[in-house]
Amino acid sequence: EVLLGAVNLLNKLGSDEDNMKKIVRGGAYDKVVEKAMSNPAYLADADIMRAIANLAEGASNIDDVRDRINAGDTVPMLMAGMNLNPNDDEMNEAAAKALQRLMKGNEKGLDQALNDYDKILKKT
Repeated sequence: EVLLGAVNLLNKLGSDEDNMKKIVRGGAYDKVVEKAMSNPAYLADADIMRAIANLAEGASNIDDVRDRINAGDTVPMLMAGMNLNPNDDEMNEAAAKALQRLMKGNEKGLDQALNDYDKILKKT
């Protein structure tokens, strides 16, 4: 519940583009992703993953921070969340939008996404 509360707060603060940049550049975004990736139970929790997918979607809209998001584990985290929560349409829609925006801004594109997905499958 602590992770969900923190992510919900970041989503509220991140509704402003400047604040979202601070969230990503200040490391709070990376800490959320790191925490989610630390335990498969977080990835399987639809409420947590929905909130994180919304945060990732919001951050992926900002060109200035998209590369930083792509450099981390956001893509494999979102893909794992979608895989573990196939019936949560809202989470899957937010994750799909974030992935689409991240892939458009990522030179590595689909190949990197598939490698990232393979990485997360090995972890879980």
